Amino acid sequence: MNSLLSWIALAVLILSCGGLLLARQRQWRVAWLFLLYIPFTLLLSQSWPLSMALLRLITGWIVTTSIAIALQSGRGLQERDHPFGPDTSFFYIQGLVLLVVIGIGATRAFSILITPPAPSLIGSIVLLGSGIFLFGFNTATFPYLSGILVFVNGFELLYASVESSSFLLFLLTALNLLAGLAISHHLASPVAKGDEP
Repeated sequence: MNSLLSWIALAVLILSCGGLLLARQRQWRVAWLFLLYIPFTLLLSQSWPLSMALLRLITGWIVTTSIAIALQSGRGLQERDHPFGPDTSFFYIQGLVLLVVIGIGATRAFSILITPPAPSLIGSIVLLGSGIFLFGFNTATFPYLSGILVFVNGFELLYASVESSSFLLFLLTALNLLAGLAISHHLASPVAKGDEP
């Protein structure tokens, strides 16, 4: 893949992670998650053949679409998620900048052990950290569960540079589909009295 295109994909991935972290309404989180899979696929295609990376794009879009349908039919897209902590937007922006800096610093350290492309390594660290921020600093269900998906995608992007077998693709695709279906089932279930959405 073209080096310039991979750096553009990394910039879009960072923007998508920022949108996921800063969005408060669920329909915006779903839209950012849907967009996230495009640069994720482009970065994944640096390590895997394009056909395998496109399979992950389709899987990600299926998962995101099922989550959107579950939110529409279950607990509703109009509810807002309420993260806790002081000035969370500023905290998330600082955290995202820190993740990018750590990713840039890690490229030299990782080059001793393995040789992942720099945009893929930075992108995986941004995805891993954004996933931790989403499920570590939110009390609502949807950002917590979407944070797990983002974290798994970060792990997959990092691990794909080490191993690119078809069996691994099958396992990660199955894991993402099962996680997406579990999240959709949970979000589509009616809210019991006294439960927080």
